[in-house]
Amino acid sequence: MFKANPNFLMCAIFTGNNLIKLDEVDSTNSYLSELASKEKLADGTVVIAQHQYAGKGQRGNIWETEKNKNLTFSILYHPGDVHLNKLFLLTQAISLGIYDYLITKSKEVKIKWPNDLYITNKKIGGLLIENTIKGDAIAQIIVGVGLNINQELFHQNGYKATSLKIENAGIYNLEIELETLLTCIERSYLQWKNNHFNTIKERYLSVLYLYQSWHIFQLPNGTYLDAKIIGVDELGNLLLEDLESNHLKFGNKEIIF
Repeated sequence: MFKANPNFLMCAIFTGNNLIKLDEVDSTNSYLSELASKEKLADGTVVIAQHQYAGKGQRGNIWETEKNKNLTFSILYHPGDVHLNKLFLLTQAISLGIYDYLITKSKEVKIKWPNDLYITNKKIGGLLIENTIKGDAIAQIIVGVGLNINQELFHQNGYKATSLKIENAGIYNLEIELETLLTCIERSYLQWKNNHFNTIKERYLSVLYLYQSWHIFQLPNGTYLDAKIIGVDELGNLLLEDLESNHLKFGNKEIIF
């Protein structure tokens, strides 16, 4: 299905075995969700599009991508009896999978809370996880990933965006990069599914953007806060400490930086 990558010693076990390739789609997450509602799909099914023109990002943002230049895809997982209180740990685990892929390309990779991937203070990718819950368990997971590979021009917030081509001045084979990326994501997903939660938490903090560094944060009301990131809680809230040593907690839409 994919060309072999001699620089990577491990291949995904099941992620991507069922690969659905699309020329163009509004959102791979939406497409995969609708397809899964109509038919039974194999665990690890991947939908990838050469062009995703309305990809969904955090806070309802649109993920900008140029056709045939980047990796925009979604993965379907059936985790079994995993309690829904492990949802943010899943976000951490998948983010770490993408981090593990990127760190082979650059030494300046960080995860920006909650799940954006940064290189040299610029965004190179992100993910959006959508879940189906039954009772108190996670029945279905759809992991949407957007990663800038060969794109060089960005019209929306271009000064904050980068790609592997920009960083390394090279052109990448998207099929080979997808194979390697799916392998890294699956490995992290299986760590989460096998309850390696302490490892995930420790690794996430170790590569968290601005962790333990003082920074100016913007609040939704337009005011600013001088604080440092001291961690995240089990629900995924960002934990800060201000100049007066007060400990503060913010949800995903409650702080900007």
